[in-house]
Order: sequence, then structure tokens, then C-alpha cells
Amino acid sequence: MKIGIMQPYFFPYIGYFQLISSVDKFLLYDNINFIKNGWISRNRILEINREPVYFYVPLKGKSSFKKINEIKINEDLAWREKILKFIYFNYRRSSYFNEVYNFLEYCFSFFEDNIGDYNKFLIKYLIEYLDIDTELIFDNSKYYNFEYEISNLIEDKNKKMERIIYICNLEKADTYINPIGGVNVYNKNYFKKQGIDLFFIKTHEYYYKQNSYKFFKNLSIIDVLMNCGKVETKNLIHKYDLV
Repeated sequence: MKIGIMQPYFFPYIGYFQLISSVDKFLLYDNINFIKNGWISRNRILEINREPVYFYVPLKGKSSFKKINEIKINEDLAWREKILKFIYFNYRRSSYFNEVYNFLEYCFSFFEDNIGDYNKFLIKYLIEYLDIDTELIFDNSKYYNFEYEISNLIEDKNKKMERIIYICNLEKADTYINPIGGVNVYNKNYFKKQGIDLFFIKTHEYYYKQNSYKFFKNLSIIDVLMNCGKVETKNLIHKYDLV
């Protein structure tokens, strides 16, 4: 059984969905510290004929000393409406605007006061829309005790690998798949000794027409959907290798 583990990102890039589609189970892990300037509360889309820009979920009390699941959304601001207006203005002439915009309105219509929970449900809606049938694991509670143990007992250099190995064993997974960025962090032999095969997902080179003077990759899935539509986005999701 194959498993992937990632923090719950906000409208993540296409590689995130490739990772989900490559595994049987995908753990949305929010029981670790919030990282400022990460992808939990922001992502990038395009302004017409300009550079990518960030769009944000406003948070209150955010701190790198808090877990993701402890960070609250600031609902005093009309951030949902602001993002939708920005999307409308910059993508209304995109090829698949009419197909995608109503779905995005739905994605912004539900309320959770916690950013981890909001992103979990958002990712659930997105993979259903993209017909990905991977099982999502929302509940992190069974990993709480181990998270305490590794923070106190395990050497820093091995913490990330030991966390993954523990989760794989608990979920009875014999294969772990990680984004390609982890190739210099995780050791295949270290995992193999624990009875777990480790692979990295490598996205094929891709291109699609954007409303820009040049192509920018790894933007939010919003940009892919607006310019490629649901069918072609699904095709792009399957264009990767496991190395």
C-alpha cells in the first residue's frame, strides 16, 4: 500500500495533486509547526500579462511556535470575496473560465475557523472535482503522542524520516512517495531497512497557454484549471515519473 504525507496546502500546485493521485492513502498532516511564508495560507496566480502574485487567507495569531492545527482564520475580513474578484478580473477571458469559476465560488463558500481544517476540505473538494479517488486521512490525533516523542528523544537529523516511518507502519504502508524536493533529505536505504520502499515523484516538463508574456509553472491549480479545463488538467496530473 502506497502513502503520501503533506501539509494541507491552500489551492496547491499541480505536483501536489500528482502526489495524491500516485498513492492509495494521502495524509493531510497539520500536527507540525506552521511555517511563515509557506503554502498553508497563500499561493500564486497570474495578473494579466504580468508576473505571478500571491493571494492569501488572513490569519490571526499565526506563529512558527504554533501547530498548523492551532492557527485560526481571520473572518473579520472579506478575503473570500476579494480573491474571487481578483480571479474574475484576471481570468474572465481564459478558455475555461465559465467551466471553473462556479466551482471556485463553491470552494470559497464554506466556513472553517481553522486554516488546517479549511485546507483539508478544500483539497477534498478539489480531488473530487478532478476525479481522484485516493483516500484522504484527515484525523491526526493518533500521531500526537509520537510527535511529542520525536521532539524530545530523536536526533534532529532523523526526525523527519522517523515520523514518516512511524506513520507508514501505523497505516500499514510498504511504500512512501515524496515530492522530488525530498531527494536530498530522505535516504532510500534508511527506509528500506525499515521495510519501506521510498520513491520521489518527478513531474514531466509541461506547458500550457497562459494570459501572460511568458509561461510560469508551479502556480496554483486555479491557473491550470482556468487555462486547461478539467479534462486536460486531469491529463497533466498523470504526467510524472517515480524515481
